[in-house]
Amino acid sequence: MRILFFLILFPLLLFARKGTIEETPAEEEEILPWFTGPILAPATNVVGEGAYNIEPYFFATKNPSIYDNDWHADEIPEQWSLQLQTPVWVGLTDWCDVSISPTLFWNHKAVGGGNWAQGDLVANIHFQIWHQDWSDASLPSVKIGLSETVPTGKYRNLNPKKFTTDLGGSGSWVTGAELVVGQVVHIYRYQFLSWRLAGRCSFFNSTVHVKGYDAYGGGLGANGKIHPGINGGIDFAIEYSVSRNWAFALDIAGYWQSKSKFHGKGGTNFLSGTPTVVARSSAILYTLAPGVEYNWNENLGIITGVWFTVAGKNISKFYSYVFAVNWYK
Repeated sequence: MRILFFLILFPLLLFARKGTIEETPAEEEEILPWFTGPILAPATNVVGEGAYNIEPYFFATKNPSIYDNDWHADEIPEQWSLQLQTPVWVGLTDWCDVSISPTLFWNHKAVGGGNWAQGDLVANIHFQIWHQDWSDASLPSVKIGLSETVPTGKYRNLNPKKFTTDLGGSGSWVTGAELVVGQVVHIYRYQFLSWRLAGRCSFFNSTVHVKGYDAYGGGLGANGKIHPGINGGIDFAIEYSVSRNWAFALDIAGYWQSKSKFHGKGGTNFLSGTPTVVARSSAILYTLAPGVEYNWNENLGIITGVWFTVAGKNISKFYSYVFAVNWYK
């Protein structure tokens, strides 16, 4: 637990500055919140015409076990993944923006060593349905979006001696939709409360042709087609600014995926020679992501925290340290 608190607070201490007693702002001064945003939930507003936003995320993730079909976590050999994800948003109009999110992994297992892997690329377009008016805080902001996952990551013909550490993607073109609702409430002076509710789902997953060791469990000689199950998730997040610069955040998230279907030859395990099981069972995952923010101004801030599983079914259990820098211009 001491190590966990150190990982959260150490990056913030590097950027902290000597505190001062803030003067009471003039009545005519417009006070706006300085938020970096929670760790997981997307923004409720588009970035605006001519503006852009860059937010590199760094994840250090440990997978100690896998949840079985009975919600029980079975231990596995230790494995780590370092992930750099760099989403970039560009405003096209005051009511529409686009974004891309490239990802790079460094995966390591006790067996298989460490390997670099490129992840899939996610592209989005968002439309502002309603923007919160500060004069009428009873109406929250509403945003919808469409997403497309481009299968740029390696997903088949993996090296069996690397034990999937060279895995980067899913091989499927995934089309999804997103709805985000949120509101910022002014509490007192520099104290604000922000909440967001985001729901997302995929409604088209392209068929994937797999060969050899792959993302879906194939072994030596595997050859067939996977029909990935659709997936979805919901995320409720809150932020609270305790001062002009400091804020706390929390995400409560759930993720669901339906069962995949496989047609073809599954192949064999190269160590035991036994047949491999291809495709994925339906999966459920519940997670929490608390974080601490430090914001220099309305355009620049950092957030650090942890993201971890609370319960799951047919999916990996994980603990992840997260650090991100948000820059809006």
